[in-house]
Amino acid sequence: MNFAGKKMLVVSPDFPYPPNHGGRVDIWNRIRTLHHLGFEIDLIATVKTPPHPDDIRQVKSCVKKVICCPRRNRLIDMCSRLPLQSRSRKKLSNIPCDTDYDLVLLETEYVYSILANKNLRAKSLVLRVQNDEEKYFRELCGSTGLGPRKLYYLLEALRFSHLWRLILRRVPNMMFISSDEFQVAMQKYKNIHGIFLPPAISNGSFVPPLPKARKVLFVGSFFMVNNREGLLWYLQNIHPRLADIDGYEFHAAGNSRGQNLQWLYDQAERYDNIKIYDSPEDIKPLYRDCAVFINPMLHGAGVKLKTIEAIRNGLPVISTTIGNQGTGLIDSRDILVSDVPDNYADHVRAILLNPDKGVELNLSAQRFIADNYDQEKILSEFFENLLRKGIKA
Repeated sequence: MNFAGKKMLVVSPDFPYPPNHGGRVDIWNRIRTLHHLGFEIDLIATVKTPPHPDDIRQVKSCVKKVICCPRRNRLIDMCSRLPLQSRSRKKLSNIPCDTDYDLVLLETEYVYSILANKNLRAKSLVLRVQNDEEKYFRELCGSTGLGPRKLYYLLEALRFSHLWRLILRRVPNMMFISSDEFQVAMQKYKNIHGIFLPPAISNGSFVPPLPKARKVLFVGSFFMVNNREGLLWYLQNIHPRLADIDGYEFHAAGNSRGQNLQWLYDQAERYDNIKIYDSPEDIKPLYRDCAVFINPMLHGAGVKLKTIEAIRNGLPVISTTIGNQGTGLIDSRDILVSDVPDNYADHVRAILLNPDKGVELNLSAQRFIADNYDQEKILSEFFENLLRKGIKA
């Protein structure tokens, strides 16, 4: 179905360009897909600082109107029953909305405040569920030692539980990024009209896998506590077990947001085969040079987009159970999964010493994603159902 003439408002918790981390990648690729389907799109994005004019021009290649809404954290918001991620975007409740929309797409629960906007006019509301946010913040709490941050994560989990109940009363249409969380929600909430919408694939293409040097890669935000926990687990429990492999190296790349990485450099200084890339502008050369991608996360929720992006870039993936949750990828067919250090190290060793096995694994994963992650097909069918059958907000 061509959706020409249909008007959609996308409300995003962040400016989606440049697509330099998982959340932005997912939102930006969805906007491009919706544009290709024919929707006339307006975008409201909450921002801490104004986006660069070049980035705005890129977004306007797919979007008719761009509105940036200031995001602000205040100490008084600690007393709110709503999550701070939502309260910091409270200005959405009075942002100008002067168009009648066929659909409004809320990109995560963070933008809930748009529903309090008296000028918002829409036939249907749709929520993109990136995570079970209550579970996600409880997992972050589990990754953090005693202190104020642990208390913050616990309070946010409780607040997201409250917010979810509010959303269930207002938004019946939902698109879940995780197949696991989609299935749980469909069983638990009978009033939801939902689908499993996997993450969009960058550039819509796959890089052919090739045998490479014995280099292992991790890409993920260094400022995230669960990424930090997973990296330390790998460096302390897996990396030493691979020291006897001739030519083995470990490469880690991620955005630090200016935070101190001494915790990581302290680990790297113990070895001469660890390389750290703080906030690199381009990670494509790393995907090209490395033979294996690891996702060692021990806590988290939703889908780990780093796993999908690595597969798209031609790398076999070795993951913990958490790192693979919600993807639909099958252990030993598409990916190798273990939470036990000895077994995890054996998986890495097997791929480094037998590159053809890695190629076979990656090709299987790429076939699965190509068959099951067609976002354009899924979105087209979902929105056609909403518009033709009259499922309302």
